Amino acid sequence: MQQALAILLLMAIAVRVYSLIRGTLWIGYHGRDFARRFRGMQPSAQVDPEKLWRLYQDLEGDFLPFGVKSWRLKIAAHRSTGIAALLFSGLRLLWLYWLAGPVLTALLIWLVLGSEADGAIRYLELSASLLLVAGALALVAEAVVASGEGLPWSGSYHRWPKVTSRLRSEHPNQDFALAVGLGFVAVLPSLVATIMVAGVRFSAFVDYPSEAGVVDQLARAMSASLAAVGGESFQAANTTGQLVKVLIALVFVSYAVVLLGRLAGMAMSQDATRRRR
Repeated sequence: MQQALAILLLMAIAVRVYSLIRGTLWIGYHGRDFARRFRGMQPSAQVDPEKLWRLYQDLEGDFLPFGVKSWRLKIAAHRSTGIAALLFSGLRLLWLYWLAGPVLTALLIWLVLGSEADGAIRYLELSASLLLVAGALALVAEAVVASGEGLPWSGSYHRWPKVTSRLRSEHPNQDFALAVGLGFVAVLPSLVATIMVAGVRFSAFVDYPSEAGVVDQLARAMSASLAAVGGESFQAANTTGQLVKVLIALVFVSYAVVLLGRLAGMAMSQDATRRRR
């Protein structure tokens, strides 16, 4: 039973990461075309799910499993009624608004701390935690790609579509706020889960409190993930611990680059606004 749960969790996380990567690639290949065609639509068409669905289909945004911004679920909810519509809407809410990451992370931590495991199960759990980190990096890459395309990250993807004026004049401070939120709901939780899996299942760190309560372990894993940037986290006890420490440093460097880029964009926007005045 435990192995089956680990496999299901791993598959759910894998699908989530695949969806994020495909969405990022879609922004790179079709983001500008979508923005141009969206601006050219009538206001009534910009809020019509069926017409927007056709636009996404024209621009190859209807890929499996749910398409860009989970629009397969959006259109399924629009075409359904009753309980089916609620189920599709609920799944889309979970999948689209970054709730999937924290929920999947919580399930993984529950699985690790709530039972004993060895052999294949612990490797399944480690793979799941590493996929969570990959998902966080995919979100970081999404911000970079959107910036490279000259598109507002918050408006062009996470809250798209908006009315034409908002799509054109999205404020960089919203991009920065979204990047900060990314750290709390994707980056940090994924690293905490990886530290806990490595510490509990692989004894990857010296003096890791694997027998402590859930709250104590969460606190220690969180402090370790933050301190890892300065090299002051748990001392690695084996190869798994060393690899996790390197991974944490890599993720934080990538995330710091995005934050600095969004902060610079916000500062330049404010400076341009002052000059116009």
